[in-house]
This record gives sequence, structure tokens and C-alpha cells, in this order.
Amino acid sequence: MTYSNDKQPSFLDKDNEGVTGRNGNVAPMSSPDEDALHADAEAFAFELAKHSAALAAANAEDAEDADPGNYTEQFKPAPEVPGEILVSIDEIGDWEYHLRAYSPKHAEHASALAVTADNPLSFRPVELVEKGGRYHLKNGRYILEAIKAAHPGDETILIRAVVFPGTEEEAVVAMCDDVLGSAVATKMEMAHGLLNLQRACGISQIALAERYAGLNEHKVSRMLIGARLQQDFPILFDLLEAPHKAPISYGVTVKGALRSLGEAELRRTLDIAERAVAEGIRFKPTEALELLGIVPMASAPTAQRKPIKPIESDDILGHDEQPVGARERHTDNIERLRLPDIAGMGRTEREAAAEAFIVEIRRHFRLA
Repeated sequence: MTYSNDKQPSFLDKDNEGVTGRNGNVAPMSSPDEDALHADAEAFAFELAKHSAALAAANAEDAEDADPGNYTEQFKPAPEVPGEILVSIDEIGDWEYHLRAYSPKHAEHASALAVTADNPLSFRPVELVEKGGRYHLKNGRYILEAIKAAHPGDETILIRAVVFPGTEEEAVVAMCDDVLGSAVATKMEMAHGLLNLQRACGISQIALAERYAGLNEHKVSRMLIGARLQQDFPILFDLLEAPHKAPISYGVTVKGALRSLGEAELRRTLDIAERAVAEGIRFKPTEALELLGIVPMASAPTAQRKPIKPIESDDILGHDEQPVGARERHTDNIERLRLPDIAGMGRTEREAAAEAFIVEIRRHFRLA
């Protein structure tokens, strides 16, 4: 008969005095080698139990993550913004002055946005421009498209929004000031921004060149040509692999070629582009020019510059009284200094020539 206070022998029991069995007899004491085996077995059992517990916890966590009902619980809604309102997506239209009107509406992170789009109120507010009793999207195109993709056919779903506080002209300026000259906009997107500033605000090319760093009147002119061409003949850009990344030179080259075409030739050129787009074929800019039969401007023969001949020329003497340049007077009655080619000159010769020009300049200003 076994009593509750009887101790059951175990391989984990270690006692230098021995182990007492059921019959009260003392079991033989274990040897040192047996004690070591017992310790190893105990450690192994402990590690096995710890590993099993960790594995069970990981499996439970994986199962929770796999639950489609929990895939947005780790994200908190974007903080509230002053002046925030709720607007249904059917109240929002495209904005004609958006500089990305000809750019894709889906980004590489569209799939990640679609996860959060299940609950549109988790997104930050989109920015709208109010015009003619209707809202137009200024900022947040990717967010709006992700919400539409997650809720197809439901145009009454509400999203968070803020309304631009100024006029439409001020909104165009604000958008361009945020984007132009930054790494987030392509050259063609910047070009459409400049064109929209002209259309909406009547800003001149000179003013545009002065407002944005890295631009001059020549660059602005070329960018406007490219943007106008895409607005007038979007099919000529649709045949490109990435129309919104087309180089400005593509638009300038095509526009220059179209000026020389008659109406019938222009129609044939557009037909070629339309057939390519309909067949799903896309080209690099140089390939598209070849398809359209347009010679790139870089390949066209350039007129040779006529040499400039002065009406008067006096030598400027340098080392050993040898001429190193000249003071010339041209037909515009302005004097110019013709500098020497220093490729074959030693340091001493270059210093002597520089000194000779300095003397000539001081003489011109009546300082010598």
C-alpha cells in the first residue's frame, strides 16, 4: 500500500546519503560518474522544456499574425490635423493644374498602402482645392487610389481631408514651390508645373527662371515646349516606357520636327504612334524618335560658326617681347582681349603672359 507521504525515487534525486525506497531500504549510493550523468540529464530536460515553450509562443504569434482580422492593429491612425473634414471620394475630382496629371497614379508601395486602406480613416488627410463647388485633389493621389482599390465601387466612403486655404492660383504656386527643384519630381513633372504657373497665374518665363534655382530662361523655354507638346499630343508620349520620365530633349526634338510637317504628314505620324500604343508596344525615347521618323537634334548637322574678324587688333607682348594675345576692336565698337592657348606654355611663360594682360587691363582703366 502506498501512502501520500511516501517519496517516489527519481533519477533527478541526488543525495549523498542514498535514496530510500518504498520498503524503507536505502538504495546504494551513486558513483561520481552517475552523479555527472544525472546532472547532464537534468540540464537537458530543462533546456528541452524551455525550447518547447518558446516554440509554442512563436507558433501562437504566427497564428495571430496570419489572422486577416488583425493586419492593421499594429498601426495607429495618423494624428488629427486642424481644419480636418470628412469627404466622400465621389466629391473629389482630378485637378487640371496638377503637375503630375500625366504621371502614374500608383506607386511601388501601392500594395503596402492597400493594407492600411481597408480603414481609410487611418490615413493622414489628403489636401484639396475647392473650385466651382467641387473638391479637386492637390496632394494625396497615392492614398486616394489605394482607398479606391481597397473599396471598389464604393464612392460614398469617407476619407479625411483638409482644404487649401488660399485661391487656386496660390495653390498652384504652393505646389510648385514644394516640388520644383527637388528630387521627388521628374523633369517632365517640373515642366508641367512651370506651364501651369503660366496658365493659372500668368507668370513670365523670366520670372519663372528667377524664382527657381537651377533654371534659366533657356531651360524654362525648353521645359514649356515639352509640357505643351504632351498636353497637345499625349499619344506621342504614351508610346514611351515611362512618359512622365521622358527627357525634355525628346519633347523639344519632336516639337521641332512637327513644325515642318503638313497636316497629312502630321496625321501619319500620329497614326504610327496610335498603332504602337494600341498594340501595347512601348519604346525608349531614341527608339520612339526612330519609329516616328524623326532625326534627333544631336544627330542633325549643325551650321559652322563664322570666324569673328576684328576691325583692329594690337598684339599684347609677353616673354621675350613675343605676342601672347591681342587687344581687338570689333564692329560693335567694343574692345576685347584675346587670350592665348596655354597648353604648350611653361610656368614662366604663363606668368609672363598673365603679367602682360594685367598691365594691359590697368592701362585700359588708366591705372598704369
